[in-house]
Amino acid sequence: MQTNITPPQLQKILAIDGCQLVDVREPVEHAELHITEAKLIPLGDLEKRASELSKSQPVVIHCRSGKRGVQAMTKLQELGFHQVQNLEGGILAWKGAGLPVASGSKKVFPLM
Repeated sequence: MQTNITPPQLQKILAIDGCQLVDVREPVEHAELHITEAKLIPLGDLEKRASELSKSQPVVIHCRSGKRGVQAMTKLQELGFHQVQNLEGGILAWKGAGLPVASGSKKVFPLM
């Protein structure tokens, strides 16, 4: 399994197969802008909250731009998760691709 996934690839997976999408940013960042399907587990809490995720289902990690996502992916792999990918470019790339994001509880479609 490749370690990075592009926004269009993730959009397809979410629409067809589904996955566990995890946002590893801080709550304030998540509140400003997020992918509605993402579960918020800040990077600092990932190890103690990893039990909230299933090892038998694919996990896609995302952060702001990709750096924390790589750290989270490595941590989950160390914890025995074998189907883990990182959203290349993070939520900035997702938004940049014109894919829907939410702010607070409101869905926002980026301008192209």
